[in-house]
Amino acid sequence: LTIAEVLPLLTKWPRIRAITGFLGDEYGITTRAIEALIEPPSEACPALVEVVFLEEAFNSTHLRYLAAVAPRLEDISLMILPGCCARLRECLRTWSPSLKRLHVRTAARSRDLIPTEDCPVISSPMPELRELSMSAPLLSIDALEHVPQLEKLQFSKGDFTQGMQLARMIGKGGLPRLREIGVSLSVNVYAPIE
Repeated sequence: LTIAEVLPLLTKWPRIRAITGFLGDEYGITTRAIEALIEPPSEACPALVEVVFLEEAFNSTHLRYLAAVAPRLEDISLMILPGCCARLRECLRTWSPSLKRLHVRTAARSRDLIPTEDCPVISSPMPELRELSMSAPLLSIDALEHVPQLEKLQFSKGDFTQGMQLARMIGKGGLPRLREIGVSLSVNVYAPIE
């Protein structure tokens, strides 16, 4: 099965609370579009609060469909393809009142292809978010001002400047509820040394 085949099945299970899938198409090679489902049924899965998809990347259509059928998600773990940042930002606005845990990663071969003009994907308040795992450029340090209740942060692929910016933010009392942090920064070997 692919994401495109699983998502329409959700509408058949209105009481489902959680779904986990290991579908194995990390690069979106076999992903078939669900364009035929132009108008997904609104709130078809009102009880669905947890979505975890491993090793298959969501495209913009998949994200739009998921937000329409399950607008009250609390726990999301998924991978996205390049070009989905603007759609992910829209979906996060839908899920922001209920979202508590968010883990988003990019397909391994697409990390350098993320259009930075559509980032960061968190651009409005997410008052319930407690746990966040995301890499740059999807997440910027400035975007963390939108997650005041954050307790656990995993940030990767940022640069030294972002690392320093995060340290300053925490030093000035930002992210007051943060109790666990993991940071992995990248080094640009071609950047001039100041």
